[in-house]
Amino acid sequence: MQYCLDVSHLERLPNVSILPLRDTHEVYQIKVYEEKLVLDMARRVFGGEVGLANARQIFAEKDGYM
Repeated sequence: MQYCLDVSHLERLPNVSILPLRDTHEVYQIKVYEEKLVLDMARRVFGGEVGLANARQIFAEKDGYM
């Protein structure tokens, strides 16, 4: 989870799927997003200036820890 977004937010963004091999030679999928698009989505969802510095605080407030 990046910038306090969950999977439902990220599904809307264009992504590139990568299928790497792990040490066990199993194939698994990783979705890669352009960071600018993720940051723009976070700003739309949470409003204002969202960045790494305040992402933890927003996440904690969202989950009722603050």
